[in-house]
Amino acid sequence: MEYRKQCDDFLDKIPNGKIYAFGHSEAATVLRNGQIGYNPDRRKQIDNTLIAPSAYIDRQYSGKVKHYESERDFIPHLDGYGRNLCRDTIITLTPHKDAPFFDHPFMSPTYEETLQKKMKDITNNPVMDGLEKK
Repeated sequence: MEYRKQCDDFLDKIPNGKIYAFGHSEAATVLRNGQIGYNPDRRKQIDNTLIAPSAYIDRQYSGKVKHYESERDFIPHLDGYGRNLCRDTIITLTPHKDAPFFDHPFMSPTYEETLQKKMKDITNNPVMDGLEKK
């Protein structure tokens, strides 16, 4: 699987590195499926941020995982089993006043603050991608 190969290539070069994986909708399913059969030690180095997910990633298949959804999006409810299993990793957001009625798009203003905060947390990390900041 290409996703696992990319993870391996990165972690071979930077063994103590961290992979920050972002997925929206179906990409959450792709990430989940790629991590289920992945090396258990290496998947602990993957930090998942999932927006409006169509599927959920159980903590056992990831280092960290957060699922973000809008109150006005039904797609995250399609995976009822995964939703129940991962309920402690789900953050439900109130739709932004300018969000579309069906609040599923990745670029919805509902997710803007969440994504900005996550990017700031990543870039302020003293060790980013296994390399010390200069």
